[in-house]
Amino acid sequence: MKHQSRPDIAAKWFGEYLAANRKKFAAGDDVDGLIEDANAAIAKKDYRKAGRALVKARDLEKKNGLDSIVEAELAKLNGIGETIVAEAKEAEAAGDTSLALRILGKVTRGFRGLPVYDEAVALRKEWEK
Repeated sequence: MKHQSRPDIAAKWFGEYLAANRKKFAAGDDVDGLIEDANAAIAKKDYRKAGRALVKARDLEKKNGLDSIVEAELAKLNGIGETIVAEAKEAEAAGDTSLALRILGKVTRGFRGLPVYDEAVALRKEWEK
């Protein structure tokens, strides 16, 4: 049996497929752009902007039924927040509660919606007593 090339059938199938998934592809491009924006914000240490971009990207993924690639980026951002919380804990252990609270402020302002935010809020309440 020989292979029969039918570019007309292939072109029709791809055209229909692309038309049917046009919104999904556009949403995927938007997610990619938001991830790029978030990474640029992280490089500038603008964690609030990065978090907002990644949350928006995650919402786009969910709304359009896309496979998640944002969760890994959110985990990286959360890791940065954990490093900042560790600095605050070191300051608190050294007896400088004022500095520790200022450091935690970075997390409570810039990491809303991430697990590290909840940890920072709890520590802030504990240390403000």
